[in-house]
Amino acid sequence: MYRLVLLILVTLPCVAFSQQTCQDNTACNYAYEEDCVYPQLYYDCNDVCLNDFDEDGICDELEILGCTDGFFNNNTPMACNYNPEATEDDGSCIYPGLIFDCDGITCLNDTDADGVCDEYEIDGCGDIEAYNYNPLATDNDGSCWYPIFGCLDPLAGNYNPYAELDDESCMYSPWEYSSTDCNMTILIPSDINVHIDNEPLLYGDWIGAFFEDEFGNLVCGGAVMWKEQTTSIALWGAELNQNNGFLENQDIFWKAIHNEEERVLLPTYNFGLNSYNCNGLGGLNDLVIFSQNIFLSPGWSIFSSYINPIENNLEKLFESTDEVVIVKNEMGDVFWPSLGINQIGTLSFDEGYIIKMDYYGNGFNLFLEGDLIPAETELIFQEGWSIISYLNSQPSLVEETFSQIENELIIIKDEDGLIWWPYFGVNSMEMMFPGKGYQIKMSVESIFTYQSNVESRWFDSKSTNYFNYFQFSKKTDHNMTLGIPIYSWIDYNPQIGDELAVFDQNGLLVGSQVVEGNNIAITIWGDDSQTIEKDGMYNSESFHLKLWSNSLNKEFDLYIENFLEGNQLYISNGISIVNNISLYPVTKPNNVLYHLDILGRFINPVKNKNIGFDIYDDGTVDRRF
Repeated sequence: MYRLVLLILVTLPCVAFSQQTCQDNTACNYAYEEDCVYPQLYYDCNDVCLNDFDEDGICDELEILGCTDGFFNNNTPMACNYNPEATEDDGSCIYPGLIFDCDGITCLNDTDADGVCDEYEIDGCGDIEAYNYNPLATDNDGSCWYPIFGCLDPLAGNYNPYAELDDESCMYSPWEYSSTDCNMTILIPSDINVHIDNEPLLYGDWIGAFFEDEFGNLVCGGAVMWKEQTTSIALWGAELNQNNGFLENQDIFWKAIHNEEERVLLPTYNFGLNSYNCNGLGGLNDLVIFSQNIFLSPGWSIFSSYINPIENNLEKLFESTDEVVIVKNEMGDVFWPSLGINQIGTLSFDEGYIIKMDYYGNGFNLFLEGDLIPAETELIFQEGWSIISYLNSQPSLVEETFSQIENELIIIKDEDGLIWWPYFGVNSMEMMFPGKGYQIKMSVESIFTYQSNVESRWFDSKSTNYFNYFQFSKKTDHNMTLGIPIYSWIDYNPQIGDELAVFDQNGLLVGSQVVEGNNIAITIWGDDSQTIEKDGMYNSESFHLKLWSNSLNKEFDLYIENFLEGNQLYISNGISIVNNISLYPVTKPNNVLYHLDILGRFINPVKNKNIGFDIYDDGTVDRRF
């Protein structure tokens, strides 16, 4: 213990008096008896910057340059490039625009959150179907307008009182007329039968009412556009001492514009009459018209119509052509323009007419319009010959058409001489056609009606009536029929394709027919009295026949030995039936060897006109005068 105390007492003074003094005058505790203490970098011993130009308490050496623009109240940066570590603003701050945020996309103000900044919103109509659609509008402000378009002109046929905007659709009457101090009202119901040739009027077509002026011209007195709905038309009456409208009790003529074509219409009424009365009323039931176009070819033909025409006077019907030579009916009455004769007067639907047009003309289109005659209309066919009309609007088979009177019908023939001969079993006609007339011979008077055949069966003709050797004969206004039964041939059986021809005494071809394998009927044409030259057979003139064999390519004369009916003389509308017929080859003339006079001297017949003889190579001799 003594030793420990002694040790402490010896070493304690040494420790107490061994502390050094700071000898570095740059130290903050220079001359202090302690270790030297130095200031931080850039600071003095009082922790004050050695360099602080802006006196912000941050040493210049420690300053960080950048954008120091602070925060809004909601702590969003004011400057887009604010640097929270920057101590010294260097003027580099970038700020957002007035509308978009720093990304240039995000709106600063977008109340409806539609992605369009409030500042860029455009109020307007955003519906493309609306009249006032604004393709620039971003906010629909409820201003969209859907107006009613239409014609705003009260004078137009399609005026729409409910229309708000004019669409330039106004349609005006194609006829001019005057509004006067009095009118008549005609009701046109929506279910009216208003047709042109079975084709209904369409929306936008026009209906007009006309009166006849003092010169016979039709003048419009009122018009209405057809809108396929119930409407009415005002017919304006004439004012005092003026010819600007209908006169009291004057007839009303109706017209329509359809497919840009003006047509006459025929009316029927539910109530009222077809005549004008000031302040009167009327109601239409029908406004219809039917038409037929019949082409009349050059030469002879037979025509008829299923129309009861409004204009039926032959002079009026043919006033636009000078090609009509003559028209004849079954009674022998004529319309003969060049001579100013019109015994026929008017066209009738219940008969046919034989007509001759100029052979050198172009033909004529006869246009008829009026009432449609029902096919089922009763017709009276007199005993004997008649020229009948065809009342169907479609073709039909002749055998089917006349099956109901087949037992009374002797023969029917068309303008080309084609026939249906029931008793004889010959049908070269096959079809009947609208616009054509037909000659018919009845054994007794008969009442007949055509059957409507709107869906008629068309017949595919298998006729072989094409000539290789003979030709077609010229048609005239009358003919007769020659029948040759198949059993009547004595020494020859005609083959299909053979040809028969009929000639007058001068060798004029007046009839021809191609053999089709059954009984043969040949039409023999009479002479045309309207021409100077001889065109056919005279009445009571005899005829003769020839045959050309298709297989032999040879011509034969035919000899009729006797007849079952008739004879070998031409009679207009006559019928002859052969009982026996034979043939032998036609001998062609031999070649002349020389010519002799009566003294036996050789002569030149061209220079010598005296009596002589022609000597042929077969030894025959002919006298020459």
